[in-house]
Amino acid sequence: MLALLPLVLLAATPPPPSPGAWHLVASTPFDAKQVTFYWEGARISSPATFTTDGKDIKVNGIAALPTIPSDTAGVNARIAAVFAGVPLVDSLVAQGASYEEAADKYGCEMGRRLRRALRPSLAAIRSSGASQGTPQLNAIAEEPHDAIRVRANVLECIIAGGVNLKIPLGVPDSALLADPCAPLSPETRRANIEKRVSSTVTALGEPGPRLVIGDQARTVSYTGPAAAQALDQVRQAIEIHKRGGADAVRRDCKDFLIPAHVLIVIARRASASP
Repeated sequence: MLALLPLVLLAATPPPPSPGAWHLVASTPFDAKQVTFYWEGARISSPATFTTDGKDIKVNGIAALPTIPSDTAGVNARIAAVFAGVPLVDSLVAQGASYEEAADKYGCEMGRRLRRALRPSLAAIRSSGASQGTPQLNAIAEEPHDAIRVRANVLECIIAGGVNLKIPLGVPDSALLADPCAPLSPETRRANIEKRVSSTVTALGEPGPRLVIGDQARTVSYTGPAAAQALDQVRQAIEIHKRGGADAVRRDCKDFLIPAHVLIVIARRASASP
């Protein structure tokens, strides 16, 4: 049985590797008759061996594909359609930033402002479970009466561009009020990587037919009829990409189970295969 197959995980946290060096995180076999596994768009054969340099993850030596210029232009055009007119974004673009860079910086800065505005009202919001009547917070929201609320012990705030900022109220003040875009410590990065790898290993070892798709950010598992449907959609997307490229996939596959940007990476890998 698959559950009895050997799984190699590091039993103890290894010493920090030298900069740029890759080291083993985990290695696990999986039943290729039951499981189809894609990592960063590449079809992975069993066993799956996970390595890291402390920042990124490779599986069987497969790393993320570089972004191609046409995709970069397309991403910036879509972001511009949403964020053009937001003063901070416009200012950053005028200084030479791309819309993608400017939108990231805008989200970070507004997250910081929201936390500064939350600090004097935090105790009252936690006790009342509501955000109404806090002018500092309302000043951050795009629509003060409708776009800021507390739901399920999470403060939600909609800002210009439709961005939904969320702050969990149940965590310690030091974490809740910390800079949301501060660089992660090496220890935190290592823990996050180990958690990502562990969740992917778990998905590969679960019983039944499944399609597992992973990248640096997340792993998604499709099971049962959804797995068969998603696999068929992968095949369709590859053919669509051959005929019309990434734009055709975005247009024709927007209602597929798998997001179009994931299908494009799979199709790019497939087109590069002999």
